[in-house]
Amino acid sequence: MVLPMTDDPERFAELLQVFLDGEDGPVGVLGVRFHGDRLLVRLAGVEDRSAADRLRGRRLQTILAEVAPLQDDEYYWFELQGCTVEDERQGVVGRVSGVDRIPSGELLVVDTSTVAPTPGGAAREVLIPFVKAIVRSVDLAQRRIVISAPDGLLDL
Repeated sequence: MVLPMTDDPERFAELLQVFLDGEDGPVGVLGVRFHGDRLLVRLAGVEDRSAADRLRGRRLQTILAEVAPLQDDEYYWFELQGCTVEDERQGVVGRVSGVDRIPSGELLVVDTSTVAPTPGGAAREVLIPFVKAIVRSVDLAQRRIVISAPDGLLDL
């Protein structure tokens, strides 16, 4: 079962190939069925349930040539990963290590240990709402996101 991380899960029915974390190349999509808010995706080379179980927890990603075009000020999560996040007042906060979807929108997961190492080298993450009131600009060419963090947000 696949939890779609897209605004348009119907797109999965049109995909011919996907990338699967840990695989060297694309994997063929043989079929897609909807099961509530999840998808049952049949992949080439995955012949039985035990083979499918070994893929549990791995991420499927579309081939870049098959991603749908976006509107201005819309971004794919993979485009944001690795971007440096800078606050207008405090400077560099860290790097985007992921994006989480919650019912009210998306959160940038920012690893701050790249800026201020924590004792023992443990990663410290800050969650930043990806909303216009906070995210001032995104420059994918420069791999830079500028925010205006409300007081206390970066201290959580």
